[in-house]
Amino acid sequence: MTSIGTVTLDQDMIWENEFAFSPVRGYSEPTLGGGVVYQEYVQSEKGRLIILTSSETIGFQKRSTVEALRALAAELYTSYTLTIQTGATTVTKTVRFCHEAGDGAVNFRPYVDRGGIHGSGIYYKGTINLMVV
Repeated sequence: MTSIGTVTLDQDMIWENEFAFSPVRGYSEPTLGGGVVYQEYVQSEKGRLIILTSSETIGFQKRSTVEALRALAAELYTSYTLTIQTGATTVTKTVRFCHEAGDGAVNFRPYVDRGGIHGSGIYYKGTINLMVV
C-alpha cells in the first residue's frame, strides 16, 4: 500500500532510486606534507529525490487517481506524508512534489492508447517525482 497525503495509489509503484542515496558523505584532500585528510559526515535526507514509477507489468493507476495526484501537486508550498507499506516494512517520509524534475511532478499516459478522453476507470502508467523535505 502506498499513499501520498490523502491519495492511496491503486497499485504499488517501483521506488526507482531507493538505493541511490547514501546517508554518509565524505571527501579527501591532500595536504602540503603529502598526507591526506579525510572528512566524513552524516548527510541529511532533505532534498533527497524519490522517484516512483510504473513498469510494463506493475504500478498502474486509474485515471481518477492520477487526477487526484495532479490536484495535490497543484497545491503550492505544500508537503505531504508519503507512506509505503509492504508486508511488515513501512517507510514514512515528508515530501513535496518535485516540479523541477525533467518530466514534471506527475507524469502519466494511458497504459493502452485509445482515442479521445479516457474514463475514470482506465489505467495509466507513469512517474511520480517527489522530494524529501
